[in-house]
Amino acid sequence: MAFQNISIRYTSGFTLIELIIVIVVLGILSAIAIPRYADLKDEAELNIIKYTASSFQAAVKNTQSLFLSQGFSTRTQNLPGIAGNIIDTNNSGYPIGISKGNGNENINNSGCEDIWRNLLDDAPSVERGNNNGDYRAYRHDSRRFCSFAYRKNGDTAGRNQSQIVIRYNSTTGVVDVCGRSSDLPNC
Repeated sequence: MAFQNISIRYTSGFTLIELIIVIVVLGILSAIAIPRYADLKDEAELNIIKYTASSFQAAVKNTQSLFLSQGFSTRTQNLPGIAGNIIDTNNSGYPIGISKGNGNENINNSGCEDIWRNLLDDAPSVERGNNNGDYRAYRHDSRRFCSFAYRKNGDTAGRNQSQIVIRYNSTTGVVDVCGRSSDLPNC
């Protein structure tokens, strides 16, 4: 009996068990990574909003500094040196709108949008009365507050129920971020 020379060829590849292990590991990683990615996206969005609020706060403080440095002590129309000399201020030097006339210290109907658009460089879009902009502007609390409810995330709730709101108090000059988001204080 003659022996035949039989050669066995081994091919490189994965066994079924190895493929199943890889699929399970990828499934576990995606179950962890996808929610974390969503959290990072939300966190980045909130940080951009906080940056916008801090820019708005800086513009409000800059307006008051110009008001004080120019010796004003009462409500001023068309404050020189800021936003093309069109910003009107209250007695404390905080912005309350544009083209207000000789009226009181209240923010007028379009005052919140006017302040937003004229004080912020490259301001995100803002609308009053609809949700078509990045933010929706509300004037409230004795016409001394502006709230800018964030709409770019699809939220259409009112200013007190919105997930994220930039709020401006023209009496104190304070700008803050509040809302129903778990990372924020309620408005």
